[in-house]
Amino acid sequence: MPTTIEGIGTTYYGKKNLNAYQGQCEFCRRVTRLEDYETRLWFVVFYVPVIPLTRKQIIALCTICQRHRAVPLATWHQIKEDAIQRATQSFADNPDDPQSAIELLQTLSCFDWFDEAERLAQGIEQRFDDEAAVQLQIGHWHMFRKRPADAERCYRAALDLDPQQMGAKRELAAGMIATGRSAEAEALMRAAPAIWPREDAALYFELATAYQQKGKHDQALMVLAELLGVNPRLSADKSFCKAVRSSERAMAKVDSILPRVRIYRRPWAWVATAALVVVAALLCGNAYLANHRTLHVVNGFSVPIQVQIDDRPTMTLEPHSRGEMPIAEGKHTAAVGVGGKTLRSDSFELGRGYWARFVDKPTYILNAGCGALLTHELVTYSKNHAPGGTVRIFANDPFIEFQNVDYAFSRFPETIRLVKGQETTFARVDEIQLDPDRVFALSQSQLPWADQMSFAEAHLQVVPDDRALVQAYVRRAAEFRQLDRARTFLMTGLDAAPIRVEWHRMVESLTIDAKQEQSLRERYANMLKKEPNDSAVLYLAGRMERDPDAAQSYFQRSAAADPANPYPWLALGYRMAINGDFSAAKTAFARAAELRPDDDEYTVHLFNVRLALGEYEALEQELRAVLTQSPLRFDVHEKLLSVLAAQGRIAEARSASDEYHRRLSDAGGTEEFWHRALVFEQLRLTYLEGDFDAFLKLSDDPIVAEWAAYVRYQGHLEKELYDAAAADLSQNNGTVNGFDSLPLAIGWRLAGDGIKSAEWWDKAIAQLERGATEHRYVATLLRKAPDISDDELRTLSVDAQHKALILIALAQQTRVRRDSLLTLAEKLNYLPGFPHHFIARAISAIRATD
Repeated sequence: MPTTIEGIGTTYYGKKNLNAYQGQCEFCRRVTRLEDYETRLWFVVFYVPVIPLTRKQIIALCTICQRHRAVPLATWHQIKEDAIQRATQSFADNPDDPQSAIELLQTLSCFDWFDEAERLAQGIEQRFDDEAAVQLQIGHWHMFRKRPADAERCYRAALDLDPQQMGAKRELAAGMIATGRSAEAEALMRAAPAIWPREDAALYFELATAYQQKGKHDQALMVLAELLGVNPRLSADKSFCKAVRSSERAMAKVDSILPRVRIYRRPWAWVATAALVVVAALLCGNAYLANHRTLHVVNGFSVPIQVQIDDRPTMTLEPHSRGEMPIAEGKHTAAVGVGGKTLRSDSFELGRGYWARFVDKPTYILNAGCGALLTHELVTYSKNHAPGGTVRIFANDPFIEFQNVDYAFSRFPETIRLVKGQETTFARVDEIQLDPDRVFALSQSQLPWADQMSFAEAHLQVVPDDRALVQAYVRRAAEFRQLDRARTFLMTGLDAAPIRVEWHRMVESLTIDAKQEQSLRERYANMLKKEPNDSAVLYLAGRMERDPDAAQSYFQRSAAADPANPYPWLALGYRMAINGDFSAAKTAFARAAELRPDDDEYTVHLFNVRLALGEYEALEQELRAVLTQSPLRFDVHEKLLSVLAAQGRIAEARSASDEYHRRLSDAGGTEEFWHRALVFEQLRLTYLEGDFDAFLKLSDDPIVAEWAAYVRYQGHLEKELYDAAAADLSQNNGTVNGFDSLPLAIGWRLAGDGIKSAEWWDKAIAQLERGATEHRYVATLLRKAPDISDDELRTLSVDAQHKALILIALAQQTRVRRDSLLTLAEKLNYLPGFPHHFIARAISAIRATD
């Protein structure tokens, strides 16, 4: 393990491809969160990384004792690649063998290659669409990936191919029951070849339970009576009897389908004695159960927390761990703290009816601080068991009670002994080990957006410096038009110490009026009075500064105050890049990327400025080298197309695109997937080529229906069909901002229609005035046009292409600085995507008028 003495030695920095799971540490033998990830070993001085040593794969790091195993990253990749290569070779040698395909699918899943596994599963499903057994296995795969609709499609396909495929029929019926289609499920179960109650009592009991939940107790009783007829021993099963009595009570039936218990004649003394013993046992047992419940306390956070129940001693829980405590029924209060400070206090109540204490099996869980995602799973065991089952996710409830849980916070057994070969269903509850920002990857059916945001807010209160979570939270808020909620929440952390830089950045980006903007300026001014050399405050103050020289001074002071702070280097590079100083911007972005090598926000900026500097050959070599190692990296492929297009090598860009699609095709996938990928790639390529007729034709494809209006707007603008472009923009489903309208004002002026140009000029300004801080500032400057000074232009903090549009619009209105404005606009038009052609054509047209 790495060792440091008084801050000098070796340590790990960075986590990549993190895979967290619950397991038993082989060193301390405790069950806790284990982590596998890629990292780098550094030689550090006073804990500052100085010399990179080697990359490692960390295996099963215990979050309690921190012990683990580590292997060189190259060795680990070799192990993984060998296993995948063997499975791939086996499939390649036997392409018509479905078992080889299934084994490859399982190998890819084992090493978390889920993107490749997804494409392979789609390919298997299509290629072996005449194999019932394969369709059944792919159905199980979809259930493993939590896609019941896709699973149902495969089960139906298997059943169509082989009506005797009872496994598919059983899974299809179970899925229908789970989704509330009980009558449809029963019809399927009884259709020849039928699944009879004697063969699958568990499925019929699920059907009866589903009827009960819908209030159809007469149909539920008919199914239960049929079950009892084929298996009289069910009359001794508690769950079965409870279900029967529940429906009989609902229907007010006097006579029960359950057999009466015969009471044989015995001497009265024996009867009385037995009755007294039973009553005493019931009283004592009931009292014991009421006072000896088990409460599971779960910490879903990545930091230790303290939990105090009522006046009991405080329990400390390590990150992603769980504790148990005996507790009596009744009302209780749980106080949750972090670092000695109380986070929240929640009241909860445990209680069961007198008789229910004997028959129910409740599992009580305290989700301390609402930091854990809890899951309830049902899995059915059979002779041909495959991954799958039903899963429900619970979040943001401090106290949850589950019934009839067979495995609480433990794995399902790999195998069980079936009674007479009959399928058996078990339930378990556990915590989902998931990085907090990944909660937004869950679908709405798994966890609604409001619950996702609440879960993120709970974690940000405990771990506020989770940069990925802050940004994901704001993106999700924008998607669901909850920016006011996001700003209100983030404002609560602006006074926190140490400074939450990412919170401040997001609040600044969400500022919508001058009053809020001035409030932030005053906040940073007051903070600098107390701490004039605070790197974070200097950076934040610089972001609010309009004077470019003053802003640069703030950023330089920030970088000097803390050499490990990447933010001021990012800001310096951005300011330099949008003012055309690409060489200086590259130096700043390179420093920022060096400090945050795994952060796309930094590496993308560095790529763009190198593109602007024309480092085409070096960029192409680097990108092709990455694609050799990771041929399916779409982000790298897109960058390669940009490099080729920037040099005018469109034919080679098309060739690279065709090659990339061949690699994707080899990896598997559905026809719809390939068609979708091809359409969007063709949109990009036809734009790069300047073939706007083909570009517009692609907008008719149903795949791009959601964005068709905006695609047509781009095509019509490039073809100088401004009336059509304006109509497209009015039909666009997305948010229209001033930078969509400004090109129309420029275009109409180029076409000689000053009235329409003025109309769209006013529209652009009005739309910008409704935006956040920087857009409102752009609107203020545009209202002054053409009397905008060079210093004011330097203060703009918008991306390069937007600034190029502003420069062109000003050049149309003045002759004094026209050449310098157009020269800078041309320099900033280095990205080959829209509106690259429009900007280039506008610059040429304006110069031609001179």
